Amino acid sequence: MKKALVILILLLVIGGAVFYRGWVQILIPEDHVAVAFSRTSGWEPEVLRAGEFNWRWEHVPPGNMELYLFSRETHRLELSKSGTLPSGEVFRQYLEGNPSLDYNLRLELQVRLQDDELPGLAEDQGLRPDGIEAYLDELSTEVERFSLEFLSEYFGDAPEAETVSELLSEIEDELESLIQGRYAEIEVVSFRVRELELPDLALYRLGREIYLDIVEAQRDAIIDAQAELAVTEVTEAQKIEVLERFGRLLSDYPVLLEYFALGGEAGDPLNIRGLQLLEQLQ
Repeated sequence: MKKALVILILLLVIGGAVFYRGWVQILIPEDHVAVAFSRTSGWEPEVLRAGEFNWRWEHVPPGNMELYLFSRETHRLELSKSGTLPSGEVFRQYLEGNPSLDYNLRLELQVRLQDDELPGLAEDQGLRPDGIEAYLDELSTEVERFSLEFLSEYFGDAPEAETVSELLSEIEDELESLIQGRYAEIEVVSFRVRELELPDLALYRLGREIYLDIVEAQRDAIIDAQAELAVTEVTEAQKIEVLERFGRLLSDYPVLLEYFALGGEAGDPLNIRGLQLLEQLQ
């Protein structure tokens, strides 16, 4: 009886030890996720999270499984962009007081790696917890360059937002969508405006409308002037053509010179004016 009890106790102890060894959940600190690799099963496709029950038999044999613990802390990106709205220096000349159309924008993004992307990064790119800062620094440089290109294009296309809040909402939505569409491993956690200086967007559009009206009026004036010039050139060309025809006619028929010389006294005996009128009617 005592022997059976001892065996039972030993089995319970061994079973408890085995369960404890395989209970990997207790090894994952708060605000961390784990990527698991075992020599028997390879890389697990999903991360292990703190607070979720996780038991792995691969962790029971000593040295068979490695847990790589990645912090879920965010990484800060700061974006600054300043300049003048497109053609602002031109448009401001048509506004009362010659107002400034410059802008200055400083944004802060908090990003971190997507949990679901960590197993692939660990397996394919060899990412480890001690290299995550360097990896994020390099990735952040790319994201910052890409974001600044987006802001340059956004302001370069003359924003159509009616208010500052609409403009910021557009920037936030488009920038977040573009970042997460281009960098699948990035999660944008927060988006904050640190500094903002914008001109009156309604005033900017008014200056643009005035300028476009002036350009259109100048274009219409140029078209009218060119049309008038064309008519004048055609008329002059017709006159020259008529003179050339008369010149050839007089060269071929010199007797007409005597006829025209007598025209003042004898009238128009050959009725040339009538012939000209008949030619026009035909």
